Amino acid sequence: MRTVTSDTTLLESDDVINCDCTNGDITVTLPYGNSIAYLQQFAVVKVDRTAHVVNIVPSSGEAIDGASEIILKKDPLYNAMFRLQAVTGGWHNPASKTPIPAPAGTGVGSILQLTADLPVTASNVGKTWYNITDKTYKKIALDGNGIPRLEIW
Repeated sequence: MRTVTSDTTLLESDDVINCDCTNGDITVTLPYGNSIAYLQQFAVVKVDRTAHVVNIVPSSGEAIDGASEIILKKDPLYNAMFRLQAVTGGWHNPASKTPIPAPAGTGVGSILQLTADLPVTASNVGKTWYNITDKTYKKIALDGNGIPRLEIW
């Protein structure tokens, strides 16, 4: 955990950055998503109750789930927090449960993030996901007899 009071760049060694905006707005610049371990998670937290904001901005040419910046504002009761994880070509909010780019070389275009596995049923054949609980990639495919099976890779 690191506490900052001025503009900073997220480091691979960071897990939580506490931003104290008492003296003014703070910009947290994210490194290129490809330069960080795939799906490594970070949290940026605004720890003061001032009207100043924390601007979270990706490196040039990247986005955070398609956005050019995320702004953390004052909350009268709680610290404002935004979770991030590095993905191929940018950054993702794991709480959004939207598909993310799959890692290079997997042959999969995008992956859902789930906290539990999908049921192994015919209706789920071909679906691929990343289980954030057990940290594995999974897919439902048909075996040689046409029966759905769970693949872990």
